[in-house]
Amino acid sequence: VYVEIVGFWTVEYLLRKIEKLKKVDVDMLVLVNENLACEKLAKLEKHPRLNIIYYRDKNQLAPILHYLEQAFREVETKQTGFIKDLPVVFTEPVVDYEEFAARIGVSSEAVKRALTEKPPHGYTVMSNEAVRKDVLEQIQKRIDEQMSQRGQLCLSDAIRAIETEGLKDATSALEALGYKVVWHGISSEKAEIAKA
Repeated sequence: VYVEIVGFWTVEYLLRKIEKLKKVDVDMLVLVNENLACEKLAKLEKHPRLNIIYYRDKNQLAPILHYLEQAFREVETKQTGFIKDLPVVFTEPVVDYEEFAARIGVSSEAVKRALTEKPPHGYTVMSNEAVRKDVLEQIQKRIDEQMSQRGQLCLSDAIRAIETEGLKDATSALEALGYKVVWHGISSEKAEIAKA
């Protein structure tokens, strides 16, 4: 997002600035000291690519954040549609949203939203990654075997079983597999997993 702050000014500077802003061909946020609320500057408010926010004394963060959030939502919506239309067939055991987003040049939020709305065939979509169902089945088998041998399974052993398969988000994997964490104090070493 391009931002122009128009604060200190002389008449000549302001006239040159207005002429330059008239030629803008990208979406731009222009922060203007309201003491500059002259007629020529007011005409710029009709420019389709300029978004003008007036301030007094110092810039206020709330209207700037509102503009940025709105701009991000528009970009994310476009990126989500782009991802849904991609003719991609995943084969890897784990699809990390951030890594995939970096490969195709979109935000990880758009990847998560697209894969949540249109999950890839044969995958379970979790908070930070999509995991092939056979990988989750393998993890569940390993956890169930360890639980049946020991009668219980500590959280750290379950996490190791999950991370061995390349997953980063053990909590989401446990939830997807139907387990819950049973805490015995605040130490994760004393926590166990159980069927939810």
